[in-house]
Amino acid sequence: MSQIVSIPQYLLEAANVPITIPGVSTLRLPLSTANTEVRGYQATELKKSRLGTLIYESLELYNDNDELVYQFPDAVLVVLAERPKVIVKTPIQGKDSTVKEYIGMDDWHLTITGALINPSSKDFPEDLVSDLRAVYEQKIAFKIQGSSLCALNIYNIVLEDLKFERRPGYPSTALFTIKACSDEPIELEILNS
Repeated sequence: MSQIVSIPQYLLEAANVPITIPGVSTLRLPLSTANTEVRGYQATELKKSRLGTLIYESLELYNDNDELVYQFPDAVLVVLAERPKVIVKTPIQGKDSTVKEYIGMDDWHLTITGALINPSSKDFPEDLVSDLRAVYEQKIAFKIQGSSLCALNIYNIVLEDLKFERRPGYPSTALFTIKACSDEPIELEILNS
């Protein structure tokens, strides 16, 4: 039985790393030549996290003055983005289905998952947790910079939920999950009439 696997071209050309796909033998992808641009990604230097995983992008939050507020750690940063449609379903008496009315698109719902790791000791990363908590507690919409989010036209987000988790056997690590939604600034114009 064959499998169709879609691997984005910029990942294929990013590094000479083994990729394992269930049911398929390990693939080794060719290394791109330096300074080659692939779909807007510059393949000049491959960054790795403290865990040794490749970093394809980093996420940064900015305030309204375009000042860097927070840069997410590179360790195991995963972003899940989903955007449902807004559809009103109206039941009709005597009919086994509903009438659907398309209203529009909902906000993008983001889940950002990562790890805060104490780089200098095996102690719990209190300072890193406090920094992320302080950013979360700000009551503003953030400008966000990250190539995968820009591809989805997500430039502003509002942080909705923050969760920390500790795992046994990893004393210097705090796992985090942030739930956020996209935000589109609305500019009102006052008309004098």
